[in-house]
Amino acid sequence: MNAQNTEIIPVTGVFKEIDVEKQNKAISVLTTGDEEMKSTMRDIFFQNPNKWNPPVVYALSKVLFEQGYKDEAALWFYIGQLRARIDANLCQDATARGAVAILNDKFGPTINLYALQDIKKLETIVKDVVAFVREHEGTYDHRWINLHGMWAINGIEEGKALSYPKEDWQAIKKKTIDEYYEGFVKHVLQKEKKVKP
Repeated sequence: MNAQNTEIIPVTGVFKEIDVEKQNKAISVLTTGDEEMKSTMRDIFFQNPNKWNPPVVYALSKVLFEQGYKDEAALWFYIGQLRARIDANLCQDATARGAVAILNDKFGPTINLYALQDIKKLETIVKDVVAFVREHEGTYDHRWINLHGMWAINGIEEGKALSYPKEDWQAIKKKTIDEYYEGFVKHVLQKEKKVKP
C-alpha cells in the first residue's frame, strides 16, 4: 500500500498543497528496499522522528521488528497509531479516517501479537508512547490523511476546510491521547486482570 495514495488519486485544488513526496519515498524504501537501504532510512528517520508522518512510522516499525528490535518496533508502531488517530480527528472528512484501520491491518498483526505476550512490558511501552506524543509535536503535514477520503476524489464542499481550526488542535490532541490510554486500560489491562486467577 502506498500510504498516501498520491500516485493513484489525481489530486486537485487544495489537496495539491499536501506535500507527501518525501514521505512516500521513505515508505517505498522501508517497504521495498534492500536491507542496507532500509537501515539507512531507519537512521535518517531517527535524526528527526517528528518530521515523518504516521504511515512512515508504521513502515519503520515493521523494519525494526524484522531487524530484531522488537520492543522498539512496538513503541514506534503505537506512536504511529496514536499520531494517526490524532490526525484522523483533526481531519473534517470523516471518510478519510479509515486510513488508520488500513495501516493497523497492514502493519499491526505481528507487532500486536508480540506485544500482547507480555502485558506488563506493553503497559510500560504504552505509557512511553503517550508521554512521547504528549511532549513532542509532529512537524509533518497532518493533512496527509485527507488524501484517503472521498473529498480528495469528489472535491471539498464549499466553505469547508480540510482540518478543524488550529486553535482546537491541542484540545483534540489531548482528548485523543486520553481516550487512547483509557481504551488501552479498559480493553487490555482490565481483561488481563480478569483472566488471572
